[in-house]
Amino acid sequence: SDPSGPMKLASSLLAARVAAERGGDASAAGDCLSQAPPGRDLLTTPEPRFHVLGAKSYGRASSFLLAIGHKQVQGVVALLAEALLPKPSM
Repeated sequence: SDPSGPMKLASSLLAARVAAERGGDASAAGDCLSQAPPGRDLLTTPEPRFHVLGAKSYGRASSFLLAIGHKQVQGVVALLAEALLPKPSM
């Protein structure tokens, strides 16, 4: 498993901000409305079935939106369903 845990999301957020700043669009770097929700893989941690969601997943970044939190919860519920629900037999 990846030892970075929640650091994957923080790294992704930082990379998006740096890319926007380097692209000459400083306003987009701080625009929380232009962000895409993180993928499910960015929400996993080394601890099985433990995920950091919501504003805490963004650390000190102030760009968290409740809509992003809802997407995070949907992604993690899907991950847990895949891992814990029995596979249908064919």
